[in-house]
Amino acid sequence: MLLYEPTDNRKLNISYSLANLTDSTSRLQTGITDNFATMSLSKLIGGGIKSIDELNAAEQCLRALIFHETVVRQSPCVTVDNLFSPELELDKSPVHLSDYLGTDIIKHYVGNINNLRGFTDEKQAMAEISRRNEKNKQKKELHRKHGFTEPVFSYSSDSCPLGYVANNITDYTRSCFAKDLSLQSRFILPIAQTKLSSYISYPFLLNNFENTALNQEKVYQAKEFFGSIDDVWKLYNEKLRNQIEFSTPVFLNIVLTRASNKDDIGRVILELRDEYRGARAELWRHFDNADECDSKDILIDIEDITKRIFNESLLSSSNMKLVASLDNRKRFVSYLTAGAILFSVADAGTAMAILALTNAYLNSLTVGNSMNMTAARLTVQHIQQLNQEGLFTKFFTPQEIRDIECSLRNYS
Repeated sequence: MLLYEPTDNRKLNISYSLANLTDSTSRLQTGITDNFATMSLSKLIGGGIKSIDELNAAEQCLRALIFHETVVRQSPCVTVDNLFSPELELDKSPVHLSDYLGTDIIKHYVGNINNLRGFTDEKQAMAEISRRNEKNKQKKELHRKHGFTEPVFSYSSDSCPLGYVANNITDYTRSCFAKDLSLQSRFILPIAQTKLSSYISYPFLLNNFENTALNQEKVYQAKEFFGSIDDVWKLYNEKLRNQIEFSTPVFLNIVLTRASNKDDIGRVILELRDEYRGARAELWRHFDNADECDSKDILIDIEDITKRIFNESLLSSSNMKLVASLDNRKRFVSYLTAGAILFSVADAGTAMAILALTNAYLNSLTVGNSMNMTAARLTVQHIQQLNQEGLFTKFFTPQEIRDIECSLRNYS
């Protein structure tokens, strides 16, 4: 099926609304992800993973499932006006996650990002284009004959010009949605406007909107928590680089370590949802408090405590320390400067004593006593139980591993 776009659609604000979600849900209750994430997780179970982007997308789906009661899978779609079943989704999953997780966890929504026309072949399309051109020619002649001014913009579904966009919906995803910022905006902005936590996984959406649309809408993405985990996980994997085939995201590793085979992945996800039930409620209360107080200090506290928990538990054995957040760095420098005034910097023993005192100071900050951050401690426990040796050959075929490694080389 050939797809054509009415050219005047570029002048229309084609989008959708998720306002009904905002009225009845909370950040704990609902997380929003995209269909690329659910498709990638289903590929993890059903086979066919081809890239590190798909592994990262599966990770986003896992985070949404573990840290929220329900997950909204938001799928971009196009409406093809002349088809009986008009909605065509971009990207589809090889297996149904509901077969592994039940039907009550993931809710499926589609968001229309464009209205198109579909044709079975080029001959049919050319005939329709010729008809429209003739109709527009007659309109112009009528305007000229009666002295009417032609409208600057007039959208008519049966007469506006058509422009070719793709051979099928898969090509449309690659050639249009992946490259067209206006189409991407139509998809991402309604998600951002819900003020709910979103787990966007399309790589091009992350690149184009991470520092624009999402942040402009003041959406708390829990980056203070998940970003801190990712920072430590990267350093932790550096320590293990000689023992693993390639580095994959943290919760994906936790799931694969606990699963006995691919069919067991659904059971492990449900177990983790139960284990994190209290922890995720506590985590989102902190973010809700940050909302209510409009407080950046609370967000800084979440980041500080998460990094310190991971730092002490996972990295301290090799004397690796994470960089403190900006707020604590300032306090760190002030404290270290005060110590340097009292002692000679040339005295190595004294310098070590200063550093020890500084560490003690950072560990005794009141921020550490104000939040428990059970989610961080629970995640550390799971990481400490990981056994990554041979993990990927157990779950991925040789071809999948070659494809993933090839995608990693393309990053470098």
